[in-house]
Amino acid sequence: MALIPSQVLRVAILLSYFSILCHYKALDMPAHQTYGGSWKFLTFIDLVIQAVFFGLCVLIDVSSLLTKGADSREQERQLKKLIGLRDWMMAVLAFPVGAFVVFTFWTLYLYDRELVYPKLLDNFIPQWLNHGMRTHLHCSRVQCTNVPADTAAMKLSAHCSSASSDPAYVLSR
Repeated sequence: MALIPSQVLRVAILLSYFSILCHYKALDMPAHQTYGGSWKFLTFIDLVIQAVFFGLCVLIDVSSLLTKGADSREQERQLKKLIGLRDWMMAVLAFPVGAFVVFTFWTLYLYDRELVYPKLLDNFIPQWLNHGMRTHLHCSRVQCTNVPADTAAMKLSAHCSSASSDPAYVLSR
């Protein structure tokens, strides 16, 4: 029952999503007090979708570790259902919504920042949280979709270096 690097990576990403969600919900912003609260922002919805997706990935990892070696057809059938749900969620929700949010936000931000992220928000949302809600989401999603379990050990150093580039980028600004 040894953990492989891709499983550890998914647990770390899930914990980072929960951290970002907790920090975002702790912000005292006037927009959170109006109708819809945080749920009216597609970025927040995307963050929740990604957290649920990676939670499902971690559940599948734990289930596969616990059922490894067991000859129960029922457990295998349930695991295949979870894997099917994960694949469906990635294809229908996690990747399309996530890619739309990230690319639309950064395109509009580069064109005219005031359209999507006015300077007034800098008083409420720290810069690291802004990047955590957008850049980190996309990087982690791409990393986990490109890491098959059997080649994860070879790519561990590459993922460690790219995982350290997100905080380095935010801190350098």
